[in-house]
Amino acid sequence: MVALLFLDFADVAVAKASKLTCDIDESKVELVGSQSVLQAKASPKQLSAIEAQSTGVCKCKFFKKDGNCKKHNKRGGDGWIFDCNHQKTKSGCKKRKNIFGEKFCKWYPKATPKPTPKPTPQPTPEPTPEPTPEPTPEPTPEPTPEPTSCLSTLPSDPTYKEHLNAQCVAESGQNSDTWTFWVNPPGPSGDTKDCRPWCNYFKWCVGHQDFWTWDRMWKKWRLYTCQLVVDPEIWTEVEGSFPTERHIEHEVPNPCPNDLDRPPWLKLSNPCSSNMADASCQKKYGAVWGTGGFCPVPENAEQSKRNCYLKE
Repeated sequence: MVALLFLDFADVAVAKASKLTCDIDESKVELVGSQSVLQAKASPKQLSAIEAQSTGVCKCKFFKKDGNCKKHNKRGGDGWIFDCNHQKTKSGCKKRKNIFGEKFCKWYPKATPKPTPKPTPQPTPEPTPEPTPEPTPEPTPEPTPEPTSCLSTLPSDPTYKEHLNAQCVAESGQNSDTWTFWVNPPGPSGDTKDCRPWCNYFKWCVGHQDFWTWDRMWKKWRLYTCQLVVDPEIWTEVEGSFPTERHIEHEVPNPCPNDLDRPPWLKLSNPCSSNMADASCQKKYGAVWGTGGFCPVPENAEQSKRNCYLKE
């Protein structure tokens, strides 16, 4: 029963569509006939408007997969593509309706062909100018040599000969003839206690000796302090006179202040008598260091020891 109703509805739809198509075809014939009359009497502007009505093609607004027209988002409508193709004017295309009164055709104007570009004329070649002679180049100045670094002018640091469990002594071999300074470096007490960097600064320092104590808690040796060994003859040559105080702040020479990080002074303590006129001090000042030397000092097990280092 449903199938029969569907067939009846389809027959009615086709019949109405055919009637609509026939009606449009008749009007089309009348329009074509009238166009020839209008073209005979119309002005150029009117002729271009008439041509615009017929320059294009009428197709579906929206297409089904089979190529016919469909309704999409409440726009357009169902219909046959050939019903649209039969419309030869823009106005007739826009008015084409299906049995439901839905306009399902759309006019697609033909693309205006682009004009053929004119060939670009070849430019007239300009005469080749005579080459301008290059100016004689100025002589390249010699590069200014880099300034010599101050550090490169300094002698290399001296080397030391190590004598373990020994004390540095003058050429006589007597401790009473050996002049030394205790060193108290600036800064916290935990700073450098190794005298080698300090001995490198001074010409009159011919060696250094360090003192070690036994750390009972950690069971190992710790560097306690150190002494600078002095050649009295070189001291007189460099400093001019012997110290008259037990503690002195001695200026540290710095030949390259912009490159070397040295403290401005070093605190030295003279271990001879507090009276600088004392015979013990005078004897040390007047002693001859000569080639210098060392004497063995037995290690005091788990208490203290000392080592001697002499400049080579």
